Amino acid sequence: MPASPSARRRPPFARLLPFLFLIAVAFLLSPAPLARAQATPAADLPNQNARAVSGPYDITVVTRVKRPTAGLGSRITVRVLDAKIQQPLEGDLDIVFIGVRPDGTTAGRVEFPQFVAFPEFYEYPITFNKAGAWRYTIAVESAHGLGTVDGEVEVVEPPGTGGGGAAVWGAVIVILIVGAFLLYRSNSRRAKSSP
Repeated sequence: MPASPSARRRPPFARLLPFLFLIAVAFLLSPAPLARAQATPAADLPNQNARAVSGPYDITVVTRVKRPTAGLGSRITVRVLDAKIQQPLEGDLDIVFIGVRPDGTTAGRVEFPQFVAFPEFYEYPITFNKAGAWRYTIAVESAHGLGTVDGEVEVVEPPGTGGGGAAVWGAVIVILIVGAFLLYRSNSRRAKSSP
C-alpha cells in the first residue's frame, strides 16, 4: 500500500523530534553539573550562589539556575569539604536548608540527601512559590561540629503573569487558529481537485 502524500512530505527532522525531546527532558532532570564540579577547584563551581568556611567545613551552595522561576521546581546542591584538606569528610552529615520568603516568613526546613557517587555533594529539589529575594541558611552538623552558610536567591515571576504575557498568549492562540483554518482550506481544495 503506497504511503499517503502527507506522509511522504514529512520533513527529515520530524523523526528526530521525539529523541530531541527526551534528551532535553533528561538534561533538565539530571543533577546539577556534578561532573564539571568534581574537576573544578573548590573556589570555582558553576552557578555558585554562596560559599563560606564555617566551623570545620568549606560549604559551597550551587543553584541549578541563577534566577529560578516562581512555582517551577529547581535544585540546590551543597558541597561540603573539610576546610583544612579540601576533601570529603568521613561520617554522616546533616545538611538542613532553612528558607525565608521575600515577605519575611519562614518557608520551612528540608534535609538534603547525599549523593552516593559523589560523597561531598548533597542535593534537594526546591520549589520557590513566590517571586522576590529569598534568603536562606544552610546548616551542616555532624560529629565534626556545626557550620552554616547564608545566601540569597532572586526568584522571578513566571512568564505570562503580567499583561504582556496575556497579549503574547493571545497572539499565539490567534496564529494557531489561523494556521489550522489555512491548513483545513488547503486540504479541502486538494481533496476537491484530486480525482
